[in-house]
Parts: sequence; C-alpha cells; structure tokens
Amino acid sequence: MSFNSGKTYSDMLEVAQIAAQDQWQVLQSPFEQALEQQRERMREIAGEWIRSGTSDKVLDAQLEELFQVLMLILEKIPELDKETCTKATRAAINCFWESLMAAL
Repeated sequence: MSFNSGKTYSDMLEVAQIAAQDQWQVLQSPFEQALEQQRERMREIAGEWIRSGTSDKVLDAQLEELFQVLMLILEKIPELDKETCTKATRAAINCFWESLMAAL
C-alpha cells in the first residue's frame, strides 16, 4: 500500500475531532491552521520514511518534534484548553504514524 498524504491529512483531522469531542468547534480552525503549517514537514517525514527506511528511533523523534511544534502553536491561543489540544494532537500524530506503517 502506498502513502496517501491527502487521505492521511483528512484522517488526522477526523481523529482530532473525535478526540476533542464537544471542544472541536473552538479547536477546529486553529488546529487546521497548525496542521496546514506543518503539512510540508509531514510530507518530508513520510518521504524519508518510505524512501530511506528511517529508523524507528529517528521516526519517533521526528513525530515527537512534530507533536511539540503543533502544541506550541496551539498553546499560544488562550481560548484553547491544553488538555483538549494534547488529546487532539496526540490522536492526529498517532493517525499519521499508523498511515506510515500501513504504507510499508
């Protein structure tokens, strides 16, 4: 199976919405913007993983870095609840990881 970045992006938004539950209305726009800002980085991570077989350790570090960057963006918005942001962001990163694994 190949990696489909568009489907993965949509899936990431979907799982973030599920994780955020009733807070999604407040989180949706900032989350979509943060994810869009990191879209190219996600493509780079996926490309490296698929082409060169990045080690699990390196991939884990890249995903953790991506998580931290997204959280830094979201934490600057005072209306957002940190716990909800964490749950939604972690769900989206896990979805990204699962898509990468499925592409192998």
